[in-house]
Amino acid sequence: MIKKLFVGGLPYEFTSEQLREMFAACGSVAAVQLIMDGDRPRSKGFGFVEMATEAEAQAAMAKLNGTKLGERELRISEARPMAPRPPRASEAKPAGPPERKPGGFRDRKPGGFGDRKPGGFKDRKPRGKPKKSFGGEKGGGANRQG
Repeated sequence: MIKKLFVGGLPYEFTSEQLREMFAACGSVAAVQLIMDGDRPRSKGFGFVEMATEAEAQAAMAKLNGTKLGERELRISEARPMAPRPPRASEAKPAGPPERKPGGFRDRKPGGFGDRKPGGFKDRKPRGKPKKSFGGEKGGGANRQG
């Protein structure tokens, strides 16, 4: 029966071929999966190896666990199933506009700028005497010398 192992503490420059060669010394390797960084073309420092039998997997763990590769120490253990995780914030949002919370201008009574009724500011007639302009029709102000 195939046994899947978790391999952590790998150097970031490690390739899946190097990982396969390292575990092939302990027995037959069924599959290798090196987890890669999405932003850069390098590994995240861990991966999974599937060994053909339970005995070969135990031998690989005994031989390679704790060995140093460069500045990092390998950690090898039996792989566990991935635990269910809550959806990410970007995945959890429903499609469409966001829900509106109460408050703000939407909950106010009709009136104001959006519901203009006749008799508003534009329809108002000027009150009182018209303002005098200085200088006649040609413009000019109080400081104009003529």
